[in-house]
Order: sequence, then C-alpha cells, then structure tokens
Amino acid sequence: MRIGVTAENRPLEKRVILHPEELQSISHRHEVLIESGAGLGVGILDAQYIAAGCRIARREKVYGADLVLRIKEPVPEEVRLLKPGSMLMSMMHLRCAPVLERGLIRQKIIAIPLENIKDALGRRIVEAVQETGRIGMEYAFELWGRDPAKAKVKIMGYGNVAQGAIRAAMEKFASVEILNRRHFPRMDRHLPGTDILVDAVNRPFRRDVEKETPFVTAGMLSLLKPGSV
Repeated sequence: MRIGVTAENRPLEKRVILHPEELQSISHRHEVLIESGAGLGVGILDAQYIAAGCRIARREKVYGADLVLRIKEPVPEEVRLLKPGSMLMSMMHLRCAPVLERGLIRQKIIAIPLENIKDALGRRIVEAVQETGRIGMEYAFELWGRDPAKAKVKIMGYGNVAQGAIRAAMEKFASVEILNRRHFPRMDRHLPGTDILVDAVNRPFRRDVEKETPFVTAGMLSLLKPGSV
C-alpha cells in the first residue's frame, strides 16, 4: 500500500500526524510518502523522515496515495487531489462540514474520521480536542487584543474542548465561568458583560444540522459588548 502523510494547511497549525519514529516499522512494509516540509512546524526535517525509510514527495503525489493521513480536515482543493476509491484518515467533523462531506462522496473517497474511532467503552482513541480548545482560547485572546487577565470568559460545556480552553484561560489569569446545559435555555442572561464566549458544547451527530436551534442566536449577539469575541 502507498501511504501519504500530508502537510497541514491552516496558518496556525504546526503539527504533523505522524513522526519519523512512528513510521519506521510501517515503511518496512509499505511505501510511505511525506509531503515536503510536513514536519517543519514541530522541528522535524525531511531528512529525518528519509532516515525512517520514507520518501519525500510533492503534494500531488502524496494526495494520490492509497491511504492519506493528516490531522485537520482537507479543504476542497485538497479533496480534489485525492484518488477516487482511496482512503482518507483525518479529523473531519462532517456534521459541521456539508461541503466536505459532499466533496468526499463525489470523489468516492472512503472517509475515516479520527474523531469517530473509539474503544470498546466508547471512548475516543485519537484525542486532539483539548489542544484544539487551548489553541482556540489563545487565538480568542489575540483577537480580543487586551490584557487576558482582565477578560471575563464564559465557556459553554465541560468536555475535552472546554477543558483545553479553561486551562488556557486560567493560565492567563482570566475570570472564567463555565456554563452547562442548565444555563443554555437562558443564554440571554449570560451574554451581557462577557468579553469572550467559547462554545465547546458536544452535540450529537445529525445530518440536518441546519435545522438545529442554536443556543446563541444571531439576535442575542447584540447583547455582547462591542469588541467581544
């Protein structure tokens, strides 16, 4: 099998899904292609992948592999590079990404969302969401543009994404309030005075996500202070 490991495409995303030491045993049995520069964000050089038995290849060649591996979901341009009938393993969150879902179906891709891989007890095996919450919180502080210690942060939910956001906010000495499902029906009471609102609610999968009633409606956004995030 030809396996492709891609570089990530998000401006702030520095991770790579597999490191050279994790690929050594795989490269003995399969051809492993690494997109040039895929590991630079975490200090891994192309030469280190080559030493692990992998080959460095251009982007189009990597996306043409039988199995393509990455962390974040691909953008439409990358989906079109995938070989029909091939497999893609990445975070996908298809309930929030109908364009991606349609693109994968159109391209006849066998999609394996990393977030759906669970053990016998129903626990996610691939867990990167606390890091997602942390990065999101740090970016929110950057957008807010003031001293994080003076921010009034309200976080909806208490799952893994929320815990990553909570940890990042507390490290900055921000005032943090956690909102649970008991609070959601009256979000209009909790928005005034909020500097940063984080929606980290774990919602069940549903295809008709556009019909789902949001906890925070467009009309409620006027209750936030100007400059809030």
